[in-house]
Amino acid sequence: MNEKMIAVCGLDCGGCPIHKASLGDVEAAQLLVGWWKGEGWLKEDEGVDEVLARGPHCLGCRGEKMGSIHGDVFARVAATFRES
Repeated sequence: MNEKMIAVCGLDCGGCPIHKASLGDVEAAQLLVGWWKGEGWLKEDEGVDEVLARGPHCLGCRGEKMGSIHGDVFARVAATFRES
């Protein structure tokens, strides 16, 4: 059975680049590079390797809470993906 993991925000975690990057997905991590640089979380010469090394660490808001992204950061991400 192929069940979707739907977050409290309504996103399907299976399509969320933060969740996918948490599982080591390089393509998903690449999607986060521009956002992280815009927030000042990455230097200009940093990229995917740093994203994967530093996090994100999201196991889904219905999963393990320790080390998981949630709260304000998650709400901003959810809003971004709803707009696209």
